[in-house]
Amino acid sequence: MKKSLFATTALVAAFGMGATAAQAQDASFTVGGFSDFYATWVDQDNPGTSAYTAGDGYHESDYDFSTNTELLFNGEITLDNGITAGMSVQVEADNNDGNGERDNIDENIVYLEGSFGRVELGHEDGAHDTMKYGATSIKAVYPGGYNNTTGAFYNLSGNAAPITVNFNDSGDSTKINYYTPRFAGFQLGVTHAPDGNADAVFPSRDATETTDLWEGGANYVNSFGSFDLAASLTGATKNVANQGDTWGITGGAVLGFAGFEFGGAYGFGETDDEDTMAGDLGVAYSTGPWSISLTGYYASQDLAGGGEDERTEGQLGLNYALGSGVNVYTTGVYGQLESENVDDNDYTTLLAGVGVSF
Repeated sequence: MKKSLFATTALVAAFGMGATAAQAQDASFTVGGFSDFYATWVDQDNPGTSAYTAGDGYHESDYDFSTNTELLFNGEITLDNGITAGMSVQVEADNNDGNGERDNIDENIVYLEGSFGRVELGHEDGAHDTMKYGATSIKAVYPGGYNNTTGAFYNLSGNAAPITVNFNDSGDSTKINYYTPRFAGFQLGVTHAPDGNADAVFPSRDATETTDLWEGGANYVNSFGSFDLAASLTGATKNVANQGDTWGITGGAVLGFAGFEFGGAYGFGETDDEDTMAGDLGVAYSTGPWSISLTGYYASQDLAGGGEDERTEGQLGLNYALGSGVNVYTTGVYGQLESENVDDNDYTTLLAGVGVSF
């Protein structure tokens, strides 16, 4: 997947270290990435306005083209004491903020890894996201529906139901992640971010900011003969300005056998003291270059004024691997958004795309 560019003493110097054998046994620099192009057709009852901004909006027209491209740069040094020190930077390569520009850095971390586990410092998802398993873990086609990488392809405005089972996480805020070594199939993780800012140099928190973000997780991965099992339990909490308790706990699992995978997850919690829940369920099958999946999702959010917002969605995806790192795919999505405060929206989405990764 990743192509090595060089492994020289010059990279060691770039890390601010001398290039002596006493300090580093091995140094490497790799670059990888992916690029997807897809065409999307949407039919929906409530298209809303014509605004479409930075992948977070929706289409009033019936169809559109979109891309999702990232480059990943990774440098590593293995020290004589066995500790691996590294840095990783994910660079967004799409121009889609409406003005032909965007903030290019997605995630970037410094990490230390050894017999003690792994420590990540910087902008990265936390344990509530990275350690979870469920139906999204087995989807043959990731874009196009809930929990997708490019924002919604349809009008979500005004509906408070969460779009992922691991709601109320810390996103890419500046944080510290720690993951234990995996022992007998088990691994633990913990995350802390002082606030929801991504780049603040000095503490400048006030009554309008999200603070005290914590996440934790545990998962288990193992094989038993012809069966593969992965299970997880994760959680998150944060102090959101002008809101009450905001937290979430999610449990999920994936079972694999003879090319089939079955996955599901359930999350519950509170957002501004109101009950929140989400769940997904799915089945997938792979044979040779083909993979297909059928997944479903339901979420609800109680509202302070009474009633609740709901979201129900099903997705069928088909993927064909042309070769190593090259895929063509299509997916169909049908869903319903029901809201107390805005018009309901039934939607159908069809997507076809090609992706290249290395």
